[in-house]
Amino acid sequence: MKTTRYTSTAKNRLAYWKQITLKVSLCVIFLAPATLKLQAQEVIPPHQVSRLLWDVSYLEQTTDTVRYALTPAQATRLAPQLDRPNFRSNLHIIDDTTSVVNIRVSKEGQIRDETVVLSDFRLEDGVNMAVIHREAAAELTVSESILSLENRNVRLQGMVLPNVYIARVKTPYIDPESGENITEQLMLRVMYFIEPLIYKWQGNNYETELLIMLLDDSETMPTRKELVEPHPVEFFTSGHTQVEPVFFEFTHTNLPMQRVRVTDASPQNPVLVRMINRLNLEGDSIFISKESLIRIDTPPRSLQGWGVQSIPIGISLMNYMEEDSVRVNLTATMGTIPGHVYVSRDKPGRVLLRSESTGESTITARADNFHDTTADFQFVLPVMFVLLTLIGGIIGGVLKHLLNPAKKGIWIHMLQGSLAGFVVAILYYIIGLTDIFAFNVDAGAIYFNEFSYLGIAVLGSLFWVQIYGVLEKMVVKK
Repeated sequence: MKTTRYTSTAKNRLAYWKQITLKVSLCVIFLAPATLKLQAQEVIPPHQVSRLLWDVSYLEQTTDTVRYALTPAQATRLAPQLDRPNFRSNLHIIDDTTSVVNIRVSKEGQIRDETVVLSDFRLEDGVNMAVIHREAAAELTVSESILSLENRNVRLQGMVLPNVYIARVKTPYIDPESGENITEQLMLRVMYFIEPLIYKWQGNNYETELLIMLLDDSETMPTRKELVEPHPVEFFTSGHTQVEPVFFEFTHTNLPMQRVRVTDASPQNPVLVRMINRLNLEGDSIFISKESLIRIDTPPRSLQGWGVQSIPIGISLMNYMEEDSVRVNLTATMGTIPGHVYVSRDKPGRVLLRSESTGESTITARADNFHDTTADFQFVLPVMFVLLTLIGGIIGGVLKHLLNPAKKGIWIHMLQGSLAGFVVAILYYIIGLTDIFAFNVDAGAIYFNEFSYLGIAVLGSLFWVQIYGVLEKMVVKK
């Protein structure tokens, strides 16, 4: 077999490279669409971008840029996605942990302050918690979080205290050498949930419950993580405010929350509760407002029944800070009372409650956005009224006899006077015929007063003839 040997010359080498170039060009032409398709698959769709950033703190938005603030944990979690094409084109991630902050560290009972770059800060051996001062912490943004509560995803809406804590927590992973849980460093904040202080009529004080926890938002679904070292907390209040328990320890992050009972018997609103720990001796202030309520100022008491007695009922507002007046609707299970009264923050109202028959009468005051307020009053037999009017009539009869001793005997005057005084008192107090006297005094304005009953009966006995004439004219007119 004959073999042909070719000699490699410069011309042949040029032709050889031309063929190679042609083949590479053909490969690029045919493979480029597939390569572009693979690259396009790496572009995150817009809905996935928003899903990744839903729990990142939003800063501001301009025409073509959206700015976000990331905690270290969030930046780590999103790092694999930051180089995707549609992130860099319109979205710039601002990591505010590169700022210099003041940090307070406690080690072996000694507290020291350091100035560090937050992104480079690591808890040293023997230190399990540090705190960022509130001035620096104000520059950091902690996002809203979702916790698993009763098998449901619930977005937390609590209040976050200003200080940021850097704590060492346990992970579920075990160190094969030591056999202990591997620890990690997290940024935590104290979050609390509070309802207004509710007034308790039985104890004449306010009560509420404070729910408090260490918030870890380093994950989309934050879970409970145990602290390497418990973090003790103590509450400080004024003398009229009580907190139970006064002392407790944070042992974990997130749920379950610590429950603290708060009671207050002072007129202050809002009430200040200060939370102190060894890294924050100045304390964090928690202000708790008191609920606005309607108050019936007149204390429960007994009234002479059967329409004899009327008393003023004072209505006022407690812990109400608005300028507008409030319409308070009033009802009574027994007796008569106006249907409503207008009350403002600085101007209480007053209405008259008039007795009816005998028994217990419950006054109810209600208004929009207020809890109902009730007060009980007892209507009793008007024994005092009957007794005093009879005595007043007898006194009037005696005075009348002394003025005209020759006409009738004293016993006749006393009998006539007692009957006349009793009848006039009934006409005046119960029926409300105040026109029987020339001086016009509102019977409702004369409250329960022994001397008023006695005085009306005396006048009725002395001037029965004149009063009878007035009554006769009133009947004739009608």
